[in-house]
Amino acid sequence: MKITQHSPTVTIIEQDACRRSILFEDKRYFLSMPPIIFFIKHTKSFKIDLAYGFFNINKKLYDLPFYNIFFDGKICMGKTKRKFDSLEDLVDGFLKSFWSSKFTDEASASVRRYITRDSICGDYSKWEEKTKKNPKWIPFKSNLIKISCGGEDSIEIFKTEYTK
Repeated sequence: MKITQHSPTVTIIEQDACRRSILFEDKRYFLSMPPIIFFIKHTKSFKIDLAYGFFNINKKLYDLPFYNIFFDGKICMGKTKRKFDSLEDLVDGFLKSFWSSKFTDEASASVRRYITRDSICGDYSKWEEKTKKNPKWIPFKSNLIKISCGGEDSIEIFKTEYTK
């Protein structure tokens, strides 16, 4: 995992490809994940204002096919703790909260795009089956939806446009 403080009020967390367990409604799914990047906007006193999340493949950003993610990659924070004592606590608290949360269908724009394109990432049961069948399989570009700011280096475009 790589943590970069882009500015005094923007922290970027990059997580390597891995397998994760997510809870959607009342079922837990075990899924292979490409690298993921989170952009967290916060105050200088470590209170989270908002967070964005994307798959990150070769500096190109792709929608996360999860519920609780809005169309622009913004993460629905729900009742997540938002105030922390340090940057380290903020990063740890945010990641624990995100990955242990129960995903609901309240913010579903991101995952619905995958469902309408009939991507394996829009069907958690099929995604889990593929993960279990081949532990080395990870969703790749052909399974993912590029974010609308696109470009050769969409990470830099996102940093510039959304983390002001």
